[in-house]
Amino acid sequence: MEIISKFYLCLFGTLTNIPEPDPELPRFRISTQAHVGDENRNYQYFWWGDSLYMYDVVEVCKVETGIPMRFRAELWNRTTDGELTAVYASEYIHFEVGELEEDDCFRYTFEIRTTTQIDTSEFARDSEFFWSETLYLQTTDDEDEEPEWEEGYKHNPEGDDPNQTLFPRYATIATQAHTGDGTQQLFWQGNNINAHDIIEITHVNVPNGTEMYYSVFLWAVPTGVDMDDVEAVMENKILIRYRLHIPYTVENVVITFVEIFEDIDTSEWDGYELFFSENLYRQVEDDEPRLVYEHNKDSQDLNQRLTPVPRPTNVPEDSPVPPRLPQTGIANRTILFVVLGGMVIATTCVVIKAKRSKVSRITIGNKDKIE
Repeated sequence: MEIISKFYLCLFGTLTNIPEPDPELPRFRISTQAHVGDENRNYQYFWWGDSLYMYDVVEVCKVETGIPMRFRAELWNRTTDGELTAVYASEYIHFEVGELEEDDCFRYTFEIRTTTQIDTSEFARDSEFFWSETLYLQTTDDEDEEPEWEEGYKHNPEGDDPNQTLFPRYATIATQAHTGDGTQQLFWQGNNINAHDIIEITHVNVPNGTEMYYSVFLWAVPTGVDMDDVEAVMENKILIRYRLHIPYTVENVVITFVEIFEDIDTSEWDGYELFFSENLYRQVEDDEPRLVYEHNKDSQDLNQRLTPVPRPTNVPEDSPVPPRLPQTGIANRTILFVVLGGMVIATTCVVIKAKRSKVSRITIGNKDKIE
């Protein structure tokens, strides 16, 4: 624990969360402000995945003099389902009230910082951090004995004070691979195909105007590899096409892009299954773009796979491939098909539940993008 600064008057007029004093205890109050180290000491947002110090500004005000006091600050992580994890606890900070100020209050204001940087990637992406404090009063004054302390006040034990909460910024990706119609993930082995990737990016606590980038990768994996075996996929995948650091600016919570890798000769990849993966980055001032999110690098998103189907000799090359039941992803569909003697009988019921932002077309480089 590091005490960054200690003041003997209130410097933080925005600290308004002041509880009523307990009539059974000597009158005092405590007010606080969490932040992540900005100059204004009120910036409460961090990018998930960053390692950073977390700060707690604590003002203790007491109207009776001569009683030794101490407090301790604790940092907690809270998941969306309410699970709490203790992250950090400061040492006990001792002080004694001296001369009163004009408003009949003597103030101590401390700024506490975690001893080490907190690696936020070790916690759930959508979880929050909050500080709580406990104030103690010394109940004995015998200098020859170890002093005894009584708990005087607990501030923000449940994490309900928004001034004491640190909120994550993050983005996630949902996707749908297909061969041109928005749903079909099968292709005739040996045909030339256009591989499409619908990329839906959701931003949480990311302000409009933030500069971001995404990269798209198309991989091939031998069909003999168990696609559910992450280690086997990672060892055997081959990168066949990619586009790096395509820029965009955050304008909506949800933005959708479409990437197309055209004219892929699948005869060159006989016996391979294809899949997409994506990386998401944010621009960091005076630095390289920083990775925010990796999606499907191990091909466990079934919605991102393009699977070859051997074409029967009596089926024309330009005949549509029979559909299959999709897995998960942007669209939910119910599809039934039967193949009889090379003839395809298909009945399809499609229900689209895609969440889309306002769509407009722009051009980045030589490629059209939908956002």
